[in-house]
Amino acid sequence: LVNNAGITLRKAFVETSLQQWDEVFDVNVRSAFLFTRAALPALIRAKGSVVAVSSVAGLVGAEGLVAYTASKAALIGMMRSLAIECGRDVRFNTVCPGQIGTRMMTKALSDEQNVARLLKGIPAGRIGDPRDVALAVVWLLSEMSAYVNGAVFPIDGGETSGFASA
Repeated sequence: LVNNAGITLRKAFVETSLQQWDEVFDVNVRSAFLFTRAALPALIRAKGSVVAVSSVAGLVGAEGLVAYTASKAALIGMMRSLAIECGRDVRFNTVCPGQIGTRMMTKALSDEQNVARLLKGIPAGRIGDPRDVALAVVWLLSEMSAYVNGAVFPIDGGETSGFASA
């Protein structure tokens, strides 16, 4: 099972309504809870694997993204707890994409100055491709990662490794 639903909300915390907060959590966390709970009996029988697609935003804070970062951190916590609770029968892991060329990033990647700013913080020197994330997910679903459980993998070109010198 791959839990890959996600929406973002770029808004100051004090301007975020409860309805907006709930919408972000419903899509980013509640959907993963519901799908995982529904699939768990079959996953246990099959000795299956669950991969959640979180975000590097779930690992670090970000101004104007409080609802998004909190929801992605909650997803990481849920997967780690499930690895402890159900880890004998099912593996639960999380990938945390960084700056990946997806529809969610279209606006940010349309501005050359913004792209240059983003690249300064990515040691790999490029924006990630969705294939970079997909290959990690495929590996985590495969038997090649049979002893990996409760792990969190930033797929970010090194962005969360630290600060790059200017």
